[in-house]
Amino acid sequence: DMQQIKAIQPKQPFFLNATSHYHKHIVGSMGISHFYAFVVDDLNNLALGIPDDCVDIMYQCDEKNPEIILSGTGFIPRPLELISGKYYFGVRFLPGYIPRFHSVSFAEIVTRDIVFEELAREMETYQKIVHSRDFAEQIEIFMKMYCGKYFVEDTAEKYELKNYIRREIVESHGTKKIKQIVEESGYSDRYITKVFKENYGMPPKRFSEIIRFQNLLQALQRYEEDTINFMSVAVDYDYYDESHMLRFFRQYMNETPKYYYDFIRSEGYHNKLDVM
Repeated sequence: DMQQIKAIQPKQPFFLNATSHYHKHIVGSMGISHFYAFVVDDLNNLALGIPDDCVDIMYQCDEKNPEIILSGTGFIPRPLELISGKYYFGVRFLPGYIPRFHSVSFAEIVTRDIVFEELAREMETYQKIVHSRDFAEQIEIFMKMYCGKYFVEDTAEKYELKNYIRREIVESHGTKKIKQIVEESGYSDRYITKVFKENYGMPPKRFSEIIRFQNLLQALQRYEEDTINFMSVAVDYDYYDESHMLRFFRQYMNETPKYYYDFIRSEGYHNKLDVM
């Protein structure tokens, strides 16, 4: 189940606008997409989070007033609420996945940020992460706590309807029609929508749109041409045409495909990004 879901590696390109140096470590299993860390520069309004069907935990590592934020990116681009000069350590979970926290569900967090008291009570882990500035060490500390308490790979879970729907969407990169998933599941459209919305805070169609959009962002990072035929890219990635693709860029990024393509190929972007 987890092995398949790792195919989508959610992109948050504009997190890099908050900093001059962004560390990233890709996991792609055990429910985790990747870890990241950065120090916040003087912010400008370009530091945006965009919809990715993921939940993040962000440790704001201020030794005097530390905080843990649990955050969902929602359905529209939104400014990151970060504090200048502060060091942040974060974990992004795989699309549609949230660990078995007692106090919050995926549906509750998908469109908002909360100060996450439950993990703040994991006092030893909290203190160690907040006081460290060693990215690899922070990952190790988090994983020890996470594997010991929050990550349980239950084979029965993959057969639950909510996970079946999510898996079909993620494995097809958002291209499988919801109608087909309905037919193959043996349940009604209405029931599938109800179950999915209760668990993920959105209908499966919206979840699927965001996965398809994130897959497109990922694909554009593999192109190396100076000029790119966006019409053929749109068709290749399951959009009707370029204007159909443009609509989703406007909706989920407030930008054009060309802006995004130029941004991820810029020297500034690559100079900031440190993938370990």
